[in-house]
Amino acid sequence: MLIIRNPSDLPRIANPAIRQLVALRFQQLAPSAAPATPGMSPDGYFVVVEAGDAVSEIEQAVGFPVLSGLFEDLPYTDPDFQACREML
Repeated sequence: MLIIRNPSDLPRIANPAIRQLVALRFQQLAPSAAPATPGMSPDGYFVVVEAGDAVSEIEQAVGFPVLSGLFEDLPYTDPDFQACREML
């Protein structure tokens, strides 16, 4: 798992398509804003999930459950499950 906090972290992303997408999102979120905290984007961060990352580690990194509802206990496999929009 990679935690990308600012554009200087982009070279850590090996996949060029994902790197380009995250770079675009940084541009779209804060094209001219200076980081509020040194070394961190004022708009948050990106978690790039990699093969082998445990669900518990992902949930710890993002701060909420990803395989159960954020406000309900519906599991990912339930047809009424809706992922947090930030995960899409």
